Amino acid sequence: MLLPGLARCAHCGEPLVATEGSTTKPHKALGQKHYFSQAYPCPTKATRGTGACDGQRTSFSSAKRMERTMLAALSHALGQLSTSTLIARRSASRPRRR
Repeated sequence: MLLPGLARCAHCGEPLVATEGSTTKPHKALGQKHYFSQAYPCPTKATRGTGACDGQRTSFSSAKRMERTMLAALSHALGQLSTSTLIARRSASRPRRR
């Protein structure tokens, strides 16, 4: 789970929280099969109900898609930075010595 605190609910703006769950279902070949899922639900909706926020609950596939999208955006942003730009920014943020 990569995004807790980074991704926000599109409806109320609260940071999405990471949740994990599992369930067991009958399986022909295995008898029982465990399924695991991950999601980023809106905490406002989860604690105060749909009256407070009609926000989304992202499913496992949506969580994976969100993480891939965020990693691609981060990779792109980091790829745009050059070493000289980073050095110049760091130098500019340091207080000058007298």
